[in-house]
Amino acid sequence: NICLWRCKDWECLSTLHGHRGGIIDIDVHSSGKVMLSCARDNTIRLWDLVKGKSIYQRKQQPKKGWGMAGSFNMIKWKPQGDGYCCAMGNDVFLFDTQAEVASSVLEHERNPLCATYVSENMIATGGEDKIVRLWDTRAGKIAHSLPAHKNRVRAVVWEAGTETLATCCSDGDVRVFKLAQLEKPACQESTRARVTSACASSLSATPAAQAAQEDNADGDSAKLTNTKRPIGVADGGSKQSKPKKKKNKAQKAE
Repeated sequence: NICLWRCKDWECLSTLHGHRGGIIDIDVHSSGKVMLSCARDNTIRLWDLVKGKSIYQRKQQPKKGWGMAGSFNMIKWKPQGDGYCCAMGNDVFLFDTQAEVASSVLEHERNPLCATYVSENMIATGGEDKIVRLWDTRAGKIAHSLPAHKNRVRAVVWEAGTETLATCCSDGDVRVFKLAQLEKPACQESTRARVTSACASSLSATPAAQAAQEDNADGDSAKLTNTKRPIGVADGGSKQSKPKKKKNKAQKAE
């Protein structure tokens, strides 16, 4: 099942039923009205999030049109929402929303576990072979390969606002690359955690940043909104800083 939660009080608003196997991955359309999901029952479903029901189902058909073999590993909408990609077996398949057959196939030597669109015509993939690759989807060929991780790649995250690509390894290694310089990471951190997924969020979209913009008319808020975007890693082991103790009046007088 897929549960839809309201974030402000974590109330479960709806539960979507339909898949007959465990859910592997989900991705919400940029409109926020529909969502794709893939599961161990070897089906892809399109969900109407307004009505809370499945409106389309596509089942894997090995060697017939799709040419797929294995089980789903992930699914992802294109930035404009007019197509999507899904990983099955050793390949990533690219689909247009109106097409029944894949428009392109990105072949890997070992199972791809994650992917993200960098642009309408470029996608980054990572998986069991420890390498993150950037693909030209029009030609179906590798445009660039990043330095290999020591273990399988569990997540690749694109942050368009800063043109930053984060790659996350199952051993907890997180690397951040600038698109203009992919030869080496701009920064690297070991979370010492077993990474399973990751996401990026714009700091300027948080309530704290919005409040800072309202309270600081002298331009200080720009310092906050222009800082690096945070990368959230599931099962991360980062340390939290302790809050500073407020000094009482006697201490201030001394």
